[in-house]
Amino acid sequence: MRVSYHAAVQNDVNRVLRRYDQESSRLGDEFWDELNKRIKAKARGRKNAKT
Repeated sequence: MRVSYHAAVQNDVNRVLRRYDQESSRLGDEFWDELNKRIKAKARGRKNAKT
């Protein structure tokens, strides 16, 4: 399944990443990894959903 983002969401994610990277580059990486993990899980769930 293809996942796309509304431009406002992408802007918010970029802003959060910049803020987290100011605190610690590791924190930004952890946020990014977790966000992608959740998005992929949701995409898999929708693909397998019976609607």
